[in-house]
Amino acid sequence: MGILDYCEKANDATKMTVRNTEKFYDFALTKPLTYGVEYEVLLNDILKSDLGRPMNAKNLPSIPRASLYQSAALWEALGLHLHQIPMIGMDAIIKKNGKLVLTSEAASHIKLIEPHKLPVAFIKNDNCYIGVLKNINLWGKGGKVVLYNKIFLSEITNRISLCVYNHEITHTQMDGANLGHSYLNVETLPMIIEEILASHIDATGDTLKLVRNYHLREVAEYLHCYALSRDMDYRERIITDGYIQAIIEAIYLVNQYLTATDRQKREFLNYCNKIFDHRATVTEMLDFYDANLEQVPKTLQKLRLPKNK
Repeated sequence: MGILDYCEKANDATKMTVRNTEKFYDFALTKPLTYGVEYEVLLNDILKSDLGRPMNAKNLPSIPRASLYQSAALWEALGLHLHQIPMIGMDAIIKKNGKLVLTSEAASHIKLIEPHKLPVAFIKNDNCYIGVLKNINLWGKGGKVVLYNKIFLSEITNRISLCVYNHEITHTQMDGANLGHSYLNVETLPMIIEEILASHIDATGDTLKLVRNYHLREVAEYLHCYALSRDMDYRERIITDGYIQAIIEAIYLVNQYLTATDRQKREFLNYCNKIFDHRATVTEMLDFYDANLEQVPKTLQKLRLPKNK
């Protein structure tokens, strides 16, 4: 049954219940990471690394907002395949008996679009690394459904925005089934695609350096403030673990990608396409490339960080 078929009849549509992301991705079944001394070593390495230092991206040259939508050409150039997504307006959601449900006219509010045609709302925030995908997770007799509404970005648009925007676009291709049913996998492929696209935006490598700098500082912040303190409830622990794991796995795999042969790069991107096509999961990809942080702690030792000059 297709996504639009779930809402074909008003009777079915009004029985679809909006669920939170944690339940949608089997949040409660996710096993937290175990933090050993290797993470403390990683934290120290990041803080000593050139990439662990703050870098100001706010003063980068601005780019036309239209170039965000046009960045679909970057995916095409790399041979990455995007699937159409269902978009819905918030006016198709109502509160009924204390629950959010689709209206009886919901089907007329849903349409399939190309991911790069999803509306973008620009917010007043000087952090150009900010990106939020607003989607509605539904659960009914027909199964799980994700409907997309819009992407929120900082009003400051530059080449970092381009990477962040496509990070969120990648999320539109990840509906749960191709994650491997672990919340820790939610951010992994979006991080990978974000860094790979950053590496292709300019020949100097500056964009990738800025993006990776931000990712590494996120890891350092999560490790320092949350993970190593062990002072978190279960939900906070899983969310924190998800970002730490995704960033480390992404850096590890992108490092391999950057030094690979053209054939190996094509094979890696084809594996990404298999995930988008639901012919493989993120977990399977991580296992294939020996990069699953849950099962292969040695990934930490393989993570290459630049040294101070």
